[in-house]
Amino acid sequence: MNNIVVNDRFAQLKARMRAEQAEKSSKINALTEQAKHTLRVPGNSAQVVKNRGNNLSLLLKSLTVTQEELASTLEMNQSEVSSYVNSNTATRKEISPNLARKIEYAYGLPAGWLDRPNADFFLSDSEMALIEEIRKSPSSESSDPAATLVKFVKNIREVASNG
Repeated sequence: MNNIVVNDRFAQLKARMRAEQAEKSSKINALTEQAKHTLRVPGNSAQVVKNRGNNLSLLLKSLTVTQEELASTLEMNQSEVSSYVNSNTATRKEISPNLARKIEYAYGLPAGWLDRPNADFFLSDSEMALIEEIRKSPSSESSDPAATLVKFVKNIREVASNG
């Protein structure tokens, strides 16, 4: 009798996991289609392929996500992820549109984000180092001085790009 209950629960859990995976795949496919129409660029044009690799490297570095963590998130092995972020762009493996949407979905990025140039999206190494220094020092001015600095740096960038 107990075996029947356990088996039934296992079957229910398995069915729920399959449904969640199907829903995730459906969302990724929909995002891929949306990105194709929004961006109006061929799915694998040379520039888009280059942007995807550069942006994935940028994303990992800026979010301090390791290749192992990304591999786990995407349910693939680390060596495969490594081939996508290889610093030698001549031997870097191309990121497919579906994989690009899966990465964007996993990290809460808008569909097509990996396809566009995003060099200014994140803070530079020196800006990140400054933020870390601010975080280490106590401050009575603000509850989160790092957030204040990030806002300040972004405002400076906006003024510089508009002026």
